[in-house]
Amino acid sequence: MTTMKEVAERTGVSVSTVSLVLNDRDEGRVKPAIAEQVRATAKRLGYRPNPLARSLRTSKTRILGFISEGIAATPYAGGIILGAQDAASKLGYMLLTVNTDGNSDEAREIATLKRYGVDGFLYAKMSNRFTDVPKPLHDYPLVLVDATDRTGRYASIEPDETLIGYDATKRLIDACCASIAYIGCSEPMLAQQGRLEGYLFKDAVKNQVYVTKKPQPGAKTAVTEYRTLQSRRGLSLVECRLLTGRTHQIRAQMAAAGCPLLGDGKYGRERINRTYGETGQMLYSYKLTFTLPTDAGILEYLRGQTFQVPQVAFAEKYFPGFTLPDVESEPKTET
Repeated sequence: MTTMKEVAERTGVSVSTVSLVLNDRDEGRVKPAIAEQVRATAKRLGYRPNPLARSLRTSKTRILGFISEGIAATPYAGGIILGAQDAASKLGYMLLTVNTDGNSDEAREIATLKRYGVDGFLYAKMSNRFTDVPKPLHDYPLVLVDATDRTGRYASIEPDETLIGYDATKRLIDACCASIAYIGCSEPMLAQQGRLEGYLFKDAVKNQVYVTKKPQPGAKTAVTEYRTLQSRRGLSLVECRLLTGRTHQIRAQMAAAGCPLLGDGKYGRERINRTYGETGQMLYSYKLTFTLPTDAGILEYLRGQTFQVPQVAFAEKYFPGFTLPDVESEPKTET
């Protein structure tokens, strides 16, 4: 195996100069012409850096850990691992992949990867969903794959669920399918949710906002995710998650989508409100989660904390027996 000493002898420079150049620390310290000559000689001799020696010097192993929850065993998701491996290789990293079934098995595999001295982690789920990052990974560079961090603290790579749904539906319509059924599941996956996107323009005089599909002067972007928890007797209990915080956002967007809030005198339907005898909007913020993406100072102790009420009166009234989603398994939302 070619060494730095051999490269130095062939180039006619010191070993320290070769070290600076081959570790990309030569700028401003080695003349460009000499640096180019060193790199050309190293390439001609087939020089390859010694990963072990480099890790001892830099305290970096250039190894990444890929934690897969079932992905390695699925027929299509293997492409995710191959893509991650190719990207890591291009940047000079090696990928160590482990497949887990969650819980104790996951904790053991994380501990094993840490013993190998990995520099960071990729944390992948079986399907795109909200997830809680395991505590042992909190202090490491981390990217979620096919998953969304519930607190919004970590970066993630996710499929475009909206486009996927559009393409699938269009394919069926193009095939002359007139009646299309959607079969979902009860797990907290992002594809299970609806998404309302548009622009809100506020009329300050009327204290009312209007929803538009196209941007216009004074209008602000508004994005709301939602999912239906239960439906009964013409009413639906819907859980919403605000991705933006605008005046009357949930009320206006739900009304524009044809599903106004029961009891809403401004955006709702008067006839339906009278039918149910409701004069106050059925909107309740039942859960509050402190994500705190930046330093919170004296409020730091609230980071990651979630506060939730045990029950919502109108949910209990119109949907007997309904219980609110568990704090540990659901995203921060408003109902």
